[in-house]
Amino acid sequence: MKADQVRNATNGPVRAPQRIAPEARSQKTPARVESGSIQDSFESLTGTRLTSDGRLRLIVSFEDAESAQKVRDFCSEGKCFRISGELPLVNGFTADVEPKQVNSLLKALPTGSRVAIDRELDFPDPRFLFPTRPKEGQAPQPGTLDVSTALIGIQKVWDQGYTGKGQTIAIIDSGIHPHPDLKNKIVGWVDLKDGEPKPMDTFGHGTHVAGIAAGTGAKSAGAVKGVAPDADLVGVRITSVAEAIKGIQWVIENKEKYNISVLNMSLGDFATRSYKDDPWAQAAQKAIEAGLIVVVAAGNDGPSGGSVSTPGTHPDVITVGALDDRRTLDRGDDTVADFSSRGPTAIDGLTKPDLLAPGVSIFGPLAPGATLDVPELPHIGKDYFAISGTSMATPMVAGLAAILKQANPDLTHHQIKEILVKTADLYLPDEPHVQGAGLVDASEALEVALDRAASKSGSAQAAPGKPDGPEYQQGFLFA
Repeated sequence: MKADQVRNATNGPVRAPQRIAPEARSQKTPARVESGSIQDSFESLTGTRLTSDGRLRLIVSFEDAESAQKVRDFCSEGKCFRISGELPLVNGFTADVEPKQVNSLLKALPTGSRVAIDRELDFPDPRFLFPTRPKEGQAPQPGTLDVSTALIGIQKVWDQGYTGKGQTIAIIDSGIHPHPDLKNKIVGWVDLKDGEPKPMDTFGHGTHVAGIAAGTGAKSAGAVKGVAPDADLVGVRITSVAEAIKGIQWVIENKEKYNISVLNMSLGDFATRSYKDDPWAQAAQKAIEAGLIVVVAAGNDGPSGGSVSTPGTHPDVITVGALDDRRTLDRGDDTVADFSSRGPTAIDGLTKPDLLAPGVSIFGPLAPGATLDVPELPHIGKDYFAISGTSMATPMVAGLAAILKQANPDLTHHQIKEILVKTADLYLPDEPHVQGAGLVDASEALEVALDRAASKSGSAQAAPGKPDGPEYQQGFLFA
């Protein structure tokens, strides 16, 4: 799920997204700032992302709260903008700006200020953006494992009794429907768009993601279950970039209340600035600093290079690409999924993604009546369906992160990232900016986590907050 992709429209044709030069954009084409300032790009944005009263909504962030207050004072009484929301996590706010006031706002900003478009999160049609290979043969039978789950060695992990018990995974996404596989494990919920008091998901993306991370498989007698089936879930429903930042802050503030250890974001925005200046990427950094394990989708703009989404462009987050396992256990036919975004990152030139997990034709819980529920996609009755994307690969890694945290509660985000990268299977011929460290290996990762829990030497030798072992270079751990 990505900001500014073509919405799965019900009243018009659905088109796959494409990169369009600013001068070629029509007012009906979602726009994005490829380069230059807000002034340079504003003309192409007019008529696309304006509020109901004709204003452009911006995310404005500052180096410190004092700088933010100075701008507030300078632009008091609506001279430059109207504040529509607070973003204290990035020392900022959302500002609704009239076209004639854009230059006044930019002139008022002190050095170090950051301005980004608050894009709405639009949803592509999975039949176009994520073509799903039809599954051959019968639907999974009770007691069997999906091939994609078996590939990352999760059965060995479960056989040792590690299922994510005692951990909570926060899912920032389109919501979570209380599917039978999920309803008894949603311990926390917030809707930052409409304020709905109970878990819901009209689109269906977040429900599918949550099921891959932690579904119990109750409705399928265990045939379709998540990587960490005993982990709890917290749902954070969002519809825009600013809401994503607010969602991260909400998760940080409620981390202790709900025992949240892992944050999954199977969504992103087009990277148009350095991660150092990107408010979403900086918010993700704050989550890591707060003690959360942050797992993010690489994006679905492959096979072009430089297509990794923010916040997956941040060197510290765990950025996940998608493997196409061809629905077989034979690794000889495996490839990186064509849609999986590639590095190096567009602005900073960092090597991403960090690793791969299966992301093609992945079954997960179905939210009834959801927008994603289209008949062309493979279904198991009315309870499960299969879709593709790095969005599906990401919760596999998030679920495994919860399991590693269960096995060794002392592990930090950086140490878990190092373990995942170190134990990944680098068997494909692709460059690191295509596949990262390779395919995640659950059983190998668990073995290392348990060894460290027994010896404590790994954690003791590591620098505070950073991984021990090989040196980080360009956002990827080179052994």
